[in-house]
Amino acid sequence: MRRKIICFCFALIILFEILSISVCAYNPSTFLVVNIHKNDIPKDTAYIDLLIPIQADDNEFVYQKDDIESVIRISDASIMKIENTSEIARYDQAYYSYLFHYKDSTISIYFDEYSRNIVIHYGENQKLIDSLVKMETCKFAFVDAKGNILKLSDEFSIRTAFFKDFSKLIIMETEVSTIYTVNSYRIGFAFIAAPVLIVVSIVIALYVRRKGNSNRSTADGTVCSASNQQIDKK
Repeated sequence: MRRKIICFCFALIILFEILSISVCAYNPSTFLVVNIHKNDIPKDTAYIDLLIPIQADDNEFVYQKDDIESVIRISDASIMKIENTSEIARYDQAYYSYLFHYKDSTISIYFDEYSRNIVIHYGENQKLIDSLVKMETCKFAFVDAKGNILKLSDEFSIRTAFFKDFSKLIIMETEVSTIYTVNSYRIGFAFIAAPVLIVVSIVIALYVRRKGNSNRSTADGTVCSASNQQIDKK
């Protein structure tokens, strides 16, 4: 019986480890994803910049970059240059341009012709997401081809939960709303922790049961010995 329980424990651990690996194989929060319908983009918008309340002493803060010549135009996916003397590059009213003031900033544009949605990816790794969660707020700036700000979105508050990640946003008429995605790493941790707790519980239960049987056997032996002594005296 004990061997069957041990085999069951090992099988349980292997099953949960496989599930945790499959869950952690995809992490949806490696970059910020923004969805916006073409009808919600102000006229003459060339690209949409992320505005962040980054501090000058932040390790990711860049005081000034050179002209950026690889900005993707939203209307036709062509490449354009935004100068570092433009309005968006010099914007510093508690918020700064992600493109011009965040180290290793990247903006990728994807077009969904069926839904007429534009999908924008900000950043390439978890670093930006971590920075945004730490900053707690952000905005978006609709910028023309010369770097002039056409419109600003409202301030957006960033919130997270234990099993959810902040990684996807929807912009509708410059109003920002969030779609939380499942935090795969934390769920993976739960998958790993659960079988360990189960196995520990089973081991403790077996130990207590064995200890109880041992005490009972000792007590029975003592009773039998006492009985035998009384018989001998008679």
